[in-house]
Amino acid sequence: MKTIIFIGTNKSGSSYEAMKYSDSMQYYTVLLTNNRKFIEKRSEFPHVHLMKFCNIDNINEIREATRELIDNDLDICAIVSFIDPYCGAASLLAKEYGLKYFSYDAILTMQDKIKSRKVLAGLPYVPFFYEINDDEMLKEEDIAEKLPLVLKVPSSAGSKDVYKVESYEQYKETIDKIRAKYPNKSILAEEYLEGPQYLIETITINNEVHIAAIIKQEITFTEYRKIYCYRI
Repeated sequence: MKTIIFIGTNKSGSSYEAMKYSDSMQYYTVLLTNNRKFIEKRSEFPHVHLMKFCNIDNINEIREATRELIDNDLDICAIVSFIDPYCGAASLLAKEYGLKYFSYDAILTMQDKIKSRKVLAGLPYVPFFYEINDDEMLKEEDIAEKLPLVLKVPSSAGSKDVYKVESYEQYKETIDKIRAKYPNKSILAEEYLEGPQYLIETITINNEVHIAAIIKQEITFTEYRKIYCYRI
């Protein structure tokens, strides 16, 4: 039976919709999840044919779950994830099993905001940024003209653990706050840019990049909403 393995999902959005479309294309859909509430509310996932509880933060457990599926004569056609922290693991496993995959190294780079900034460093559209390690932090005179700044955890996604600081005191307090939550982790400090934020969604076919959507985001201190400016 032709099967697609999904690593993690949300209850809505692209991860959920992908499973619906896989079902409509008559694939056997398998969801590996570490969310026990999803297991308990199995009826809310009618497009998932098999849901397995698995520690998806442990790639070896995902490997074991995949081997069990193969041993049960399922024909694994794809291993994918639409959840940011698990895209790398999905691509690595797809490569291991001889399936189509995205570049594992590129995904790991893009999942770390410091690594991705360094790859783009020197380009004219890259704002000022600085990596803060251990007990190191910029001196007041170094950032006086660069305030306000944005402080981020490099692995943050969905605007989590992102802080705007407008004074040096606030800068120091926020670094202490982040370090208390993420000890021994680097912190990204970067220039705060005024104006709207845009997301560009693309599809690459035969090495040719096609723009699928340009999305304008309106961001406030409490929420953001997306406005589709252009879509094909």
